[in-house]
Amino acid sequence: MRIIFLFFIILINYNVYSNELNKYFFLQWDCKDVLLFEGEAFNKSTSFNSWLNFSFENNVDLKLKNEIYIDLNQCEDLYISQLDLVDSATFIFKHGIDRKHRKVNFEIFPLRKSNGKWQKLIYFEIDIIKYPLQKKTSSNTNSFLSIGDWYKISVEEDGIFEINYQDLIELGIDVNSINPNKIQLFGHPGGMLPKNVNEQKTKDLKELNIFVLGQEDNKFDTQDKVIFFGQSPHQWVFNNEENRFEHQINYYSDYTYYFLRIEHETGKRVSVLPNLTESPNFFSNSFNDFIFHESEQYNLIKSGRKWYGDKFFNNSSNSFNFNFPNNIGQINFRAAFATSVSSADNFT
Repeated sequence: MRIIFLFFIILINYNVYSNELNKYFFLQWDCKDVLLFEGEAFNKSTSFNSWLNFSFENNVDLKLKNEIYIDLNQCEDLYISQLDLVDSATFIFKHGIDRKHRKVNFEIFPLRKSNGKWQKLIYFEIDIIKYPLQKKTSSNTNSFLSIGDWYKISVEEDGIFEINYQDLIELGIDVNSINPNKIQLFGHPGGMLPKNVNEQKTKDLKELNIFVLGQEDNKFDTQDKVIFFGQSPHQWVFNNEENRFEHQINYYSDYTYYFLRIEHETGKRVSVLPNLTESPNFFSNSFNDFIFHESEQYNLIKSGRKWYGDKFFNNSSNSFNFNFPNNIGQINFRAAFATSVSSADNFT
């Protein structure tokens, strides 16, 4: 009889119903003297954490949906009110490959605030988006870089850049012997390459469209120049959920590099469009501007990608100057801080 009872307990606590690409979860709560979540005492760091194992190795994405929250009962509300919780609305996941099987670990915070009151999560679903498995290819033996004379240049920020007559001389190019029509520029968009090895990425440099001023006479004169749009290694990305822009530091480089090829073949050029004849239907006299300060000087654990700057050691304050000329609206400011101590301490 005891064996049957134990088997029954195992069944009712394994509250996951699914097929390969859809998962359904029922969460267990209980409160008497202590608030229990999934059989363990609830505390400030509690979350629902689970592994998903798949029979394939394809890359996947997870979408949370159909969450059901209900109000806390009196016992639960009293217990939660003593924990000083922050409404974090966390749903994060990470994944990898084990013996050609995709494994995903996800974490979700099981409470939320609604109209100032805490509610508990009792049910949710996860849709798994399965991406096509990319074919593994051998390294590109016919790279653009394998042919021609190449010169490496770098930029630090977004903008329009020019390479003039003197710049080419300093690169060691015999400017008087080149045909400006055969100047080519190659590179990648700014920012980091995807960290996930399964994400789509280019295998080689991409030729960029450039403007060469004065190329019509097939000579590169002293007043001629190459003009191109360059991008910063650090990128701004719009966060749809928070309705604001966020910057992403490039962990690996302070520069975006471009490669100049001379005298190989006719290069791509920026197209010249005809002047517009229609009357404008929209006028704008303002724009959004962004700036960040992140000096990346200190790594608290001397490992990993996360770096910080501007120590506040025995200092009560630091000053940082940000200049937005002709500002006409609200300025949104965001700061992040971290502390590292050898013993227990408070940080506010």
